[in-house]
Amino acid sequence: MMKRSGPTLYEAMSQSPAAPRATPGRRPRNPDSERPAAATLLTPGRSIRLPVGFAWVGVVLVAGLMIGAYLLGFSRGERAAEASAATVDAARLEAVQEAGRVREPVSAPPKPPAGASSDADPRIPGLNYWVVMRPRQDRAEEVAGFIRARGLDAIVVKSDTGGLPKVIVLPGFRPGERSTPGVESLMTDLKRIGREFGKASGRTSDNFDSLYPETYRPPAG
Repeated sequence: MMKRSGPTLYEAMSQSPAAPRATPGRRPRNPDSERPAAATLLTPGRSIRLPVGFAWVGVVLVAGLMIGAYLLGFSRGERAAEASAATVDAARLEAVQEAGRVREPVSAPPKPPAGASSDADPRIPGLNYWVVMRPRQDRAEEVAGFIRARGLDAIVVKSDTGGLPKVIVLPGFRPGERSTPGVESLMTDLKRIGREFGKASGRTSDNFDSLYPETYRPPAG
């Protein structure tokens, strides 16, 4: 009977396979070592690709920021321009009103009745007239002439009671017009002329400081 030279089938199956021999001078491969390190992803020559959607989102955000900044600056500039225009309009309106007050004339008094004599009293009943002075008769004519020489109309009216005459300036004004610019301007001119007259006469009492308005009421009968 012949002897078997090799192991039986059972023995061959029960034996574990032999570990592979390591080749001298070579190291076994590690799968993890074959992956590129994270730091090497950004080395020169490499590029990072982003999805197209991300790029459009960035463009929209930048455009939105630019438009918002422009609208904000435009709104501030518009408000500043409106404030400046309002200030200019207010100043212009005030100047126009001031000019209107300066140029406002005194309302024309009613005309005297037709057929009146030139020697008659030119005053209109019910109107107020500035009474400048009540000097002596000879000085009254001097004062009236001084006023007329400076562009205003003045008359000398004798007193009804036999007292000193009155130097009265024309035209008259209605009682409600006392504080109007025209009447105030006339009073200012009279005071200026009075200072000139006082300086010329050498008397401080001749400067028209005592002028006053008087309503003309003609004597009865």
